[in-house]
Amino acid sequence: MSSTNTYTPLVIVCGGDDNFAMPTGVMLHSALLNLTPGIPVAIHVMSNGIKLASQAMIQRVVTQSGLPERNVSLSFLSVDTGVFEGFKTGPRHLNVSAYMRLLMPDLLPDHQRAIYLDADMVVHGNLAELWEQDFAGKDVWQWLILALALPRHLPEFTTTTNWGLMQILPISIRESWL
Repeated sequence: MSSTNTYTPLVIVCGGDDNFAMPTGVMLHSALLNLTPGIPVAIHVMSNGIKLASQAMIQRVVTQSGLPERNVSLSFLSVDTGVFEGFKTGPRHLNVSAYMRLLMPDLLPDHQRAIYLDADMVVHGNLAELWEQDFAGKDVWQWLILALALPRHLPEFTTTTNWGLMQILPISIRESWL
């Protein structure tokens, strides 16, 4: 693993509603425990109504998982999911919170990139290895938008793609939208 990473701190983004507060804590705990010591981390939780008590629980988990040698910050970003009124949702996995990742370029204006993790994941590897990969110029973001909006029009390989783990480039996305 290279130490030439110019993107610091490592940015983790996740989100959901209060029903996903406990899984969010578990996912963040696993991510922090497997991360190379000494790497600063900025965690942003997009909140679709995560209650204060649940936010406090997530904060405790992050604090306990952050290890003394790691600089970890945590913020909760309140999201107005009303902007997704009329978007397609389903009974199993696709609810309005799933669309919050579409707002990441606006919610993270100062970050050049971020790693998005679904709350229902357990991280078994070192996210620094993904962080150091150069995906510049790859239009992963456009595939995400298509996956959420037009699933029947996607190439066959995307039916097995896990959109719950992504490296996102918010600045280049924002620039492409302008």
